[in-house]
Amino acid sequence: MVNVFSVFRRLDLKRLVLILAFFGVLLTLGNALLAAYKVQKDLLVEDTLEANRVYAAKLANVTDLFMASVLSQLDYSAESIKDEFTNLEKLQFELDRLLGQTNSFNATIFVNSQGKVLAVSPYSLNLANTYIKDEKALEPLKRQQTFISEPFLSPAGNLIVSITSPVFDSEKRFVGYIGGAIYLQENNILNDILEKHHHNEDSYTYVVDHNGHIIFHRDIARIGERVTNNKIIEAVLSGISGSMIAPNSLGEQMLAGFAPAKLPNWGVVSQSHKSVTLQKVYNTIVDVLLSTLPLIVLTLLIILLLGTKIAEPLASLAHALKNEGLDSKIDPKSINTWYFEADYLKQAFLSSHERIEKTIKKLDQDRQKDQLTQLLNRRGMENALEYFVANSQPFSVLALDIDHFKRVNDNFGHDVGDIVIKQFAALMQKCAREQDLVCRSGGEEFLIFLPHVGLDVAFKIAERLRLSIESHEFEQVGQVTTSIGISRWPEFSEDIDTVLKQADRALYSAKEAGRNRTHLVDQAYN
Repeated sequence: MVNVFSVFRRLDLKRLVLILAFFGVLLTLGNALLAAYKVQKDLLVEDTLEANRVYAAKLANVTDLFMASVLSQLDYSAESIKDEFTNLEKLQFELDRLLGQTNSFNATIFVNSQGKVLAVSPYSLNLANTYIKDEKALEPLKRQQTFISEPFLSPAGNLIVSITSPVFDSEKRFVGYIGGAIYLQENNILNDILEKHHHNEDSYTYVVDHNGHIIFHRDIARIGERVTNNKIIEAVLSGISGSMIAPNSLGEQMLAGFAPAKLPNWGVVSQSHKSVTLQKVYNTIVDVLLSTLPLIVLTLLIILLLGTKIAEPLASLAHALKNEGLDSKIDPKSINTWYFEADYLKQAFLSSHERIEKTIKKLDQDRQKDQLTQLLNRRGMENALEYFVANSQPFSVLALDIDHFKRVNDNFGHDVGDIVIKQFAALMQKCAREQDLVCRSGGEEFLIFLPHVGLDVAFKIAERLRLSIESHEFEQVGQVTTSIGISRWPEFSEDIDTVLKQADRALYSAKEAGRNRTHLVDQAYN
């Protein structure tokens, strides 16, 4: 301890001030960045978990709809052949029709009550007039009801899921079943539904059946594998929809959302690598550090200058005390100057800290939603448009604004104007579909993006919205109308900015024509 103090005694005041200043700035910066990292990490993890949960729920719902559709197709075919199942020509025709009408199945089959295959499509499978021996393939004969199997290897060597519907003749006697096979490792509608993830290449989806066998996975080699000791799969197969952080089969921490597909009793999981997600937070913090580095350097230079000025009179006093000791010629009150100046220097450090916190706060508050309406703001809109372009997803765009909104502000005040804007936004959201994007582009101006919607349908949607707004009784104001312009990407231009300008021009064309009407882009150019 004595040696440590002896080192500090050899330091002059100038160096001591600089050392304290440096470590003060370093600790302040480190604390601010650590707090920012924790906040951003928690937000990003929560957002990713929620995004994966919502996506898994949507996929589960789509899977249920798909299964309901194929079961309906099988029920229809079962009804159509119930009294003609012995007519092999008609039976083969029905199986070919069922296989060819959609890409739902990779093969179709009819098996009689004795387990004999009477017909199969495609015929090249060479299963006709053979007997089913596999226990899993015989299960529909025992159940005599609609049945979705777990994955099994067919006689033709394909890993399949079989969906069957029983066939009863006019006298209600069970005569066999008609079935469709979905090849898990080949192309079909089910794989098309599941193969694309909404988020990015670091996120992916997989599906398991009620026994934990993998139905779908981006790694085809894993299809058919049974997964055990997985908390995510245990949760989703118990019928729970939610999200959690848990390791995958390789021990990597995943941010997983999951939901059950109830009709086939499958579990859908959408997950992202936690390490990749946190890398984004790290990159953000590095960007913040680099953006504030010039300010930190400037602060240290100011401290160097001020520290030198502070040290000069106090160093002289220290030399005087060292050489002469305390006597009546030295005023002890001069020591108070040190504390005042030290306090002043501390304020400089705090000022630097406040600047960093403001930068972090601005970054944190720069969200994607408009505060008044909770609609997407321009940043949110731009992110969505980047997604549309990246996925070549066509859309129609509605450009709207409130007719004579200035009169509302002039006659009723801006507070009432804000109420009108909020109610106007609520009406737009009510008329929009779940996949539509509703944005506030500024003031009383709004944009609605309709993915995969043509101009004719977009016009009908716009008119329905316009009439809904026209008939709505706005608080304190009464009736308000809107004018709407419509364009479409990429039909009218590959450049999205051009498409937005076209919609805006169509909007002003509607205003020039008398307001409270909808104009398509071609009307604006006529």
